[in-house]
Amino acid sequence: MFAKRALIQFLFAAVSAAACVEAHAADQGSSSFGLTLAPGRQLDQTYTVLSGRIGHYFADDFEGSLGLEAWRGKDPSIYKVVPEIRYTMPLNPRARPYGALFVTRTFYDGLPDKNTFGARLGFAFTVNRGASLGVGIVTERISGCDSATYRKCDDTWPEIGLSFSY
Repeated sequence: MFAKRALIQFLFAAVSAAACVEAHAADQGSSSFGLTLAPGRQLDQTYTVLSGRIGHYFADDFEGSLGLEAWRGKDPSIYKVVPEIRYTMPLNPRARPYGALFVTRTFYDGLPDKNTFGARLGFAFTVNRGASLGVGIVTERISGCDSATYRKCDDTWPEIGLSFSY
């Protein structure tokens, strides 16, 4: 209970602090960072996934980012390094659809490390000039998967996260 309350307070403080940010999201040359808390499924188990990423808009609405993920709550623990390319459609300033492609290097405690690949789809809802709340869905597949070891080689799950641009 304490951890959940601390996380909510941290997210509230982060959104409040982002009100001071002057840059506009998705402009070429701007940077961003994001925090995500989501359930995730792998090895036929549901994990709690905490991730962080930092990105840079190399063209308007196109972002390249590098993220780190910790999958906790089940055995084995999983850690991932996630490079990603994301496109955010500038259709509506309050709710912008996005799509992303990613690959990962996944480190399992007690199992061989693997590469995975996947995609994200969702909407980024504007909180203020420098912050947005992303709500979407992720699908991922383990490359070279042996279904006898990994039980299930692909999965899909929801995610929610905060992104800040500067």
